[in-house]
Amino acid sequence: MPLGHDQIQSAVAFVTDRLGGLRPTVGVVVGIISGYLRGPVDSVIMRIVDMQLGIPPIMFLVLLAMALAPGLMNIIILLVIWSWANYARIIRGEVSFAIGMSEPE
Repeated sequence: MPLGHDQIQSAVAFVTDRLGGLRPTVGVVVGIISGYLRGPVDSVIMRIVDMQLGIPPIMFLVLLAMALAPGLMNIIILLVIWSWANYARIIRGEVSFAIGMSEPE
């Protein structure tokens, strides 16, 4: 291991690399589903997003970390669970806007 390089720094770099495409992917899929299906599905998904965005991040992550066993994969799961909501809200708005524009008047 290089001098001045510890295991935590290596783990954080690894997790950051792994999350590069996973966070937006989850958010985009959920946002497309929410924006396309509308109605009760949209309401339920957006209430989940609202609850997640309303909870302070450190408290949310600590509560989830207590529920999971320690490990690098669980850190990746926690970060994905935390970060998908912003992507979902933006994509849902864009899908709803695009569907609204394509409807004839």
